[in-house]
Amino acid sequence: MRELSISDIFFKLNQQNYFNGIPTLSLLDVPTEKELSRGLSNKMLGTNEIFIFASADFTDVKTGSEFNVIFPWKNLHEYEKCSCVLNYVSVNPNYETDYLPKGYSALCILEFINGTPEMLRLLAIYGEKKDYTKHDTLILTQKEALNRLLKEIETIV
Repeated sequence: MRELSISDIFFKLNQQNYFNGIPTLSLLDVPTEKELSRGLSNKMLGTNEIFIFASADFTDVKTGSEFNVIFPWKNLHEYEKCSCVLNYVSVNPNYETDYLPKGYSALCILEFINGTPEMLRLLAIYGEKKDYTKHDTLILTQKEALNRLLKEIETIV
């Protein structure tokens, strides 16, 4: 029998509509100046804000959504507590919206209230070939979702 992966567990919980109402973002890449110059030259970052390419894989995520935990896709047990807010979404260079639709990726501005987590160094630069020995996708969500994922892992181990 094949061992369940983290992807399988996410998929199973998503089929059970577990993530409905729990904002969850996959942090994919750090944009380069070239990407930022495409219609975003007038956007200024505030204190502890960063530009990031992110996707909403399970549910629409509205601007103003709050997150309190971040972890690498490869190891949920390496999570860090954080205090983060989604402040901005641009689905394409000239279209700002007040939410990131489920199934879409966008350029986002995230504000890490207590400073940016060291874990962000695991993200690749946009367009850079990902080296999966040093890069990872990061998941930004709420502790409730992480606890459910960890509980689900314990049932299969």
